[in-house]
Amino acid sequence: MTIGESLALEGFRRYGLPVDDNGLQKYVNVLGNAIARNSTRPGIPYRFVVVDNPLKNAFSCPGGIIFVCSGLMGILENEEHLANILAHEVAHVSHKHALQSIQRVRFFKGVGKITAATMEGDKGEQYESIIGDLQTTLFDKGLDQNMEFEADLSGMDTVFRTGYSPEGMIEVLNALKRTKAGSAKTGSWFSTHPPLGQRIEKCRAHLGTFSDYGGIQKNRYRFNTYKSRLP
Repeated sequence: MTIGESLALEGFRRYGLPVDDNGLQKYVNVLGNAIARNSTRPGIPYRFVVVDNPLKNAFSCPGGIIFVCSGLMGILENEEHLANILAHEVAHVSHKHALQSIQRVRFFKGVGKITAATMEGDKGEQYESIIGDLQTTLFDKGLDQNMEFEADLSGMDTVFRTGYSPEGMIEVLNALKRTKAGSAKTGSWFSTHPPLGQRIEKCRAHLGTFSDYGGIQKNRYRFNTYKSRLP
């Protein structure tokens, strides 16, 4: 959680402050935590925040802090779409993808708790260096492609357990594909995620493992009520 909070501060610096709408933020947190309870690590105190930024992006920090840019919410059509986005990010946290992505993760095995005392001297310098590596991975380079594929498929499993259609993941990816030509690339999903075609193909193959998802209702009214309040 300490690592996640350090990264979240950088996230706010790069992507802007939360949208000033308590109702919208509560809605996304209620939905996100309902999804997180059906993930593989439901005991984490997940926190979700919509930031005022036109980029089409979302990202997660270790410890369960998850960001969604208002620009990404703007292209979604229903609650099922948002649920799949949040489930993808929850999956990154559940599988500890960010921490696995750095070579020096063994540094933390000898540190029971990160405090001012344990982070003095060389340890503190190493910690700051690792935070810098994580910032580069999350915000600039992106995670390993296989981690993104795993988050897509794991997210589909989670939304289905929560009562949403996993087909929404494919619909979101197709929506991103349609808007790619006219969208900013730096700092967005287009610059930090694998090619959309590959992701859609893998998600379509995984969709065949679900049954009876076609009749699940898509809640447009509730979602659009909050979407209309975005700046």
